[in-house]
Amino acid sequence: HGQGTYNYNTGDKYVGLWSNGNKKRGAFTYANSEKYIGEWSYGKKHGQGTYIYLNGEKYIGEWSDDNRKEGTYTYANGETYSGQWKWNKKHGQGTYTFSNGTMQEGIWKNDKLHYRNKETTGSSKGLAGISDYQLCKMATQGSPRIWATGNLSKYVTEAKKRKLGCGVNTQTA
Repeated sequence: HGQGTYNYNTGDKYVGLWSNGNKKRGAFTYANSEKYIGEWSYGKKHGQGTYIYLNGEKYIGEWSDDNRKEGTYTYANGETYSGQWKWNKKHGQGTYTFSNGTMQEGIWKNDKLHYRNKETTGSSKGLAGISDYQLCKMATQGSPRIWATGNLSKYVTEAKKRKLGCGVNTQTA
């Protein structure tokens, strides 16, 4: 029980809370420098967490039994998928946003768009066609409290223009 650090002989490292010899909540840095920060259950990613991949991609959301369940995946090119997952593949209700602002919303199965509810093009309208809800998800990368940076800063600018707080604490942002 309590806070602790464990260095694995593989080069992996865990720093965080333990309960009965099991990781509960903390930061796990893999030998290849990928990192998971979040909740655990019986040695598996489970609950809320963030995984940062070596190529700069990131997943923020809910995990179940070591698999992405529901959250936002940001690709290296700035494109995102926000929605449901099954066995680490897009599966269920979700929205894919391309770097040009075009959004495809619908039902996904096995990583493919199966049924399109709506498509919004971002070419001529810019970000005008994005709902306040989706804009806030993009502007915070699915993690309320902090604004997104880099390729996603255009969403932050649009959110501020619309006077949306998006749950960000402006005293620290």
